[in-house]
Amino acid sequence: MRRSGRLGGALVAAFVIMGVLGGPNALAAKAKSTTAQSAMFATGPASSSSFIVEGTETWAFDAAAAAAYFTNQWDGNSPTVSCTGGGAGGVNCLPANQPAAPSTPAASPQKLTPVVNSNQCTFWAGGAPSVSGPQSSYTQSETIGGLNGSGNWKFTWTFAIASLGPVAPRTAWNLQSSDLSPAVYTLDGFLAAQSTVKKSATRAQQWTFKTSHTIRNPDGSPRVANLMASLYDTMGTATIADDVLLDAAALTFTVETGVDFFYSRNAGASGTLNQLVDGAFVDAIQDGLVASPGGFTDDFSGNDATLGERAVIDPVDFELTSEGSFRVAVTGVLKGVDGGLNLPFATSSTVTVTAGTCA
Repeated sequence: MRRSGRLGGALVAAFVIMGVLGGPNALAAKAKSTTAQSAMFATGPASSSSFIVEGTETWAFDAAAAAAYFTNQWDGNSPTVSCTGGGAGGVNCLPANQPAAPSTPAASPQKLTPVVNSNQCTFWAGGAPSVSGPQSSYTQSETIGGLNGSGNWKFTWTFAIASLGPVAPRTAWNLQSSDLSPAVYTLDGFLAAQSTVKKSATRAQQWTFKTSHTIRNPDGSPRVANLMASLYDTMGTATIADDVLLDAAALTFTVETGVDFFYSRNAGASGTLNQLVDGAFVDAIQDGLVASPGGFTDDFSGNDATLGERAVIDPVDFELTSEGSFRVAVTGVLKGVDGGLNLPFATSSTVTVTAGTCA
């Protein structure tokens, strides 16, 4: 569907997570269990972050195409190693108990996003894309047990981002129209969630920490409901209360299952936050290769091969007919499995449209 409105703005996703964890015995288990939940909304490749109107032509920035002009990879050095939870006499952290390093994790696509966006004008005018110092490297870690099954051995790899060199003018900018048609912002992307439960073991071999990335109810029906996209004029201010609603559209989606995607919560969290696992692919999280800030790793074998689920929204177009600052809000409800606390959350990304030049 196509919706009309003025252009620019920030994409905001706002949902409610209702009771991600629980079950028939939830009340009885409260004293022994702690839970946490988080959410993420990621825009897809069709959601251009910038538009430029030059004469009769409308150009849209293609972030996915621009990303190909950078490298984002492990620097080739061995991981640094640290250990906590040494136990009596530090035996669990002795060199003899150090396990072999896990496989090097995949590079994080999210780390490249701000680098690409900061070079939009370079891609428009031509030149050498730059990578600032803080953006040029980042680390990723995985934590596993020692050879004796105890101790938390943390392996940390360094990844480097670099430009591949100069680009010609209009690189990664697509001519959207040349007949005075308005810019068209396409909203696409997916919603995902994470829930965790930590409990005390009551018998041998029982799991104590479990993560899941599901968005379906036990009967297979989706937990995502009432999805709407709304276009607001920000009126040139940063105060959401001043925004003026211009248009709205219902969103439909398809549930994808068995998907391994990079999970990076950006839309809020609740519960015991130090047991949320973030910044890694779902498969690695559920296999227990990535620890939470509290040092917890998934030891529930039942989810090792299940991967994750996500709600992929069907693209919706908004016509942006003039310059300005605008916000596209995505709202809805992400229902929990069996009741519990609500989690309001929101995330945003900026979309700009300028006339004649890149700003």
